[in-house]
Amino acid sequence: MVRLRALAAALVLLSIVGAVPAALVQWGVSPLRLGGLLRPDDGSAVLGGLTLVAWVAWLAFTVSVLVEAVNVLGRRPVAVRVPLLGGMQSLAGTLVITALSAGVVQPLASAHAATAPSPGATVFDDETTGSDAPATDTRYLVRPGDDLWSIAEQLLGDGAKWRLLADANPALLADPTLDLTAGVRLAVPEVASPSRQPGIDASEQSRPSPGVQPLTVVVERGDTLSGLAKEHLGDTGKWPAIFRANREQIKDPDRIDIGWKLVVPGRRSAAPAPGQGRPVRKPAQPTGAQPTSAQPTGNPPTPAPGQPSAQSTPRATAPPDVAWPLIGGLSGAAAAMILAGVGAGRLDQLRVRPVGRRISHPPVDVRQYETALGRRQRPDTTALLEVALRALGRHAQTTGIPLPHPRLVLLDAAGVTFEWAQAPATAPPKGFTGEGNRWRLSQRTAGELPSSAHPVPFPALVTIGRDDDGRWLMIDLEDRSPLALDGSRPLRHAAAAAMAVELSCSPWACELGLTVVGGDEMFVRAACPELVRYHADPAGALPALTTLIDERSADESPTVLLRVDPDRSEAGAAHIVIVADDLDPDTRRRFGDLLGDPDLGVGGVIAGPGDRALVLAGDDDHPRARLDPEGVELRAHLIPAHTRAAIGTIFAATDAPAESPAPWWSDADNVRALAPRRESVRLDEREPEVVDHPYLRLLGPIDLLGAAGPAPTRARRQCEEYCGWLLENPRSVATQMASALVVAETTRRSNMSRLRSWLGSDAAGAPYLPEAYSGRIALHPAVESDWRRIQVLTAPGLNRLAPESLIGVLELVRGAPLADAAPGQWRWAEELRTDMTSLIRDAGVLLVRWAVRNNDLDVARWAAARALLAAPEDELLLVERINTEVLAGNTAEVQRLVRWVTGQARALGVDLAPETVDACQRAMEGRPRSRAAH
Repeated sequence: MVRLRALAAALVLLSIVGAVPAALVQWGVSPLRLGGLLRPDDGSAVLGGLTLVAWVAWLAFTVSVLVEAVNVLGRRPVAVRVPLLGGMQSLAGTLVITALSAGVVQPLASAHAATAPSPGATVFDDETTGSDAPATDTRYLVRPGDDLWSIAEQLLGDGAKWRLLADANPALLADPTLDLTAGVRLAVPEVASPSRQPGIDASEQSRPSPGVQPLTVVVERGDTLSGLAKEHLGDTGKWPAIFRANREQIKDPDRIDIGWKLVVPGRRSAAPAPGQGRPVRKPAQPTGAQPTSAQPTGNPPTPAPGQPSAQSTPRATAPPDVAWPLIGGLSGAAAAMILAGVGAGRLDQLRVRPVGRRISHPPVDVRQYETALGRRQRPDTTALLEVALRALGRHAQTTGIPLPHPRLVLLDAAGVTFEWAQAPATAPPKGFTGEGNRWRLSQRTAGELPSSAHPVPFPALVTIGRDDDGRWLMIDLEDRSPLALDGSRPLRHAAAAAMAVELSCSPWACELGLTVVGGDEMFVRAACPELVRYHADPAGALPALTTLIDERSADESPTVLLRVDPDRSEAGAAHIVIVADDLDPDTRRRFGDLLGDPDLGVGGVIAGPGDRALVLAGDDDHPRARLDPEGVELRAHLIPAHTRAAIGTIFAATDAPAESPAPWWSDADNVRALAPRRESVRLDEREPEVVDHPYLRLLGPIDLLGAAGPAPTRARRQCEEYCGWLLENPRSVATQMASALVVAETTRRSNMSRLRSWLGSDAAGAPYLPEAYSGRIALHPAVESDWRRIQVLTAPGLNRLAPESLIGVLELVRGAPLADAAPGQWRWAEELRTDMTSLIRDAGVLLVRWAVRNNDLDVARWAAARALLAAPEDELLLVERINTEVLAGNTAEVQRLVRWVTGQARALGVDLAPETVDACQRAMEGRPRSRAAH
């Protein structure tokens, strides 16, 4: 595309500079050849005047082209300006730059991109206070795909002002259309005032600028882009500026929804004041600890020693880590633990969700963080470590000999290695290899060990970073207590957050107690379970910690052996204290005294320097750590501020009750289902699905049917995922798709090509996935899915449907939605998956209740069984099954179902709903037990 633009621009330049003079000589009239002013005019005078004007315009344009060529090829730090030719020179500059972009500037751009950041770019550490920055500049963090033109559009309100950015950053290439290096911080002229703009550091948002004041507004009823442009920019014709600044959110400029938060770039200072006309809205504040953007940026991680580098490995074999700008260097095990915690919260939401209501989901601008976590997660690594820890716990209890504390635990793709502080007194247990102070469990041998729920001996293991060999290092906080957490305040908070969420979400540390003092309160309260205690003031944590230490000191039983005894494990449960903020010397000494005995099962981390320390350095993009006293150098494991805000928002959404009406439910008065025609309610003769065009099945195992082309030999599952995303997000642009799926653009294009070939064309030759010449990607209208068919069936409202229609809905169910989605894929579809599960459950409940009222046991049993495929442990569906068997007089099945429901609640550690308790009592005892009136 760059070469096509360059060729077109070159042709325009040649036509104007070369062809125009020839045309003027051929057809123009020179004023010197006119016969004098007294001769009757035959039109030659007018033509001669026009010719003279044309020659002057050509000369001005040619001079502008020459000057702009010198500016570009000479890479001048300050562009040469010709007086009186401002507009002409801008036009000439754009054409010259575009014409040279494929030949001269492109190689320079490649060289520039190979060095990040560029030597002359304005680069700042996150700890910089601004003393190194120009006094009149703010900063912008370049995102993948950014160019000077788009940044100027976003920050300055006009892409043509890109030269202001180029002048403020002399080392930048003078081509506004070429991509810049992601992660570079650019100096932005004061007129930009990047208030609440994506990519600009949140810490730099407080400096106002006198001329232009971008802001964020919340869309209200009746708003339009032109109306917002009139209100905030003073001209309805400036609505494209708002559209361009919100391209990731607005798909159609004619349609914006109430509640959207839109950036209004370049708002004039002379906007109507409060009290004059419509009130000026206050800028919207995003959810979270601090303002965050939908797509924060950062440099991709540098390869660890021993791994291929970008210089030695072709791009095709070393795709970029597209999740890095969102979640940084978060480990795959930590990502898996976080998602496990999110999943548990959503299960609780679904379990207590009333019929006709919908569980809440995080805002659109943070969902891609969850997708990035899904891309990064390594549940196999988490499972391996759990198997190892439980096997070691069983081994310690069986032998009666406590294991020494591990000095380090190293995780890699092939297994887990325990480096003991001293050689254990026993041989390794079954499945482990090694001797002396080094034991290892491989993925292969771990699969041969029996599953176990045995208590673990080292629940306080946390990840601290990645070493030069690409292995993740974990330490036991009990053994190193008190561990000093040394470094800048932002890095301490980021590392403390990573430790807290990992400890609170680890599947083997459910009995661990955790106290957090200081740090990111909003993140800790949202992302960690209710058993985690948070104190903003260290004085609030000291009394409870002192009491715990006194109790542990009075018991002479070895804590390590107590912990691995299933009957006494609670008495030896570990308790960890994380102090993330600076303390005064006396308070720090008191914490150190309390946390200094590793045999009590109480350990902790204290901010500040120390002999046993995790020393943090660098910034969020390149965090480094050193573990003392060993002096082990690591890439630090931490959660940046914008990631903490997003993860906290995701967890907060899982705590919200399901109060919003479901889109498949009707709140109208006339919602009584029609009486069925008995001959139409037949469950033994299901009609096969008619597939004339591509048809994606999502309600069960994922499968694409009816495609006209050959199935791809690789990435078939990813192609199906892309098809599902396009069905849910029609007429999106490529950047939206890559961002939402968290995939590299090269990967997206390759898979889109495979999907296009697989889908093929219809009988008339129209492709099912057309080329997006307009920039908008849309499938052929005939491409559909089983979920779309259900949405059509339930459009009037699920509770308004006749039983025949409810049967039609449930007949499309073949299993749990997205049943065979691989880990890391379809994570963007969590809202879609829970909506599918919820709708099917509601359909099953409605049909079972109708069938029970009409004594139709076959339909009741079939409906419950079909809905339980999608929601296999749903409490409300199981209650309806109990009521069905009560009606049938099937005492044995009633007893089995009651035992199942109550046993499931005990296993999950949750309370049964009061309605469930009543149903179980009614089924087993004939009526609910009497309760005292309040």
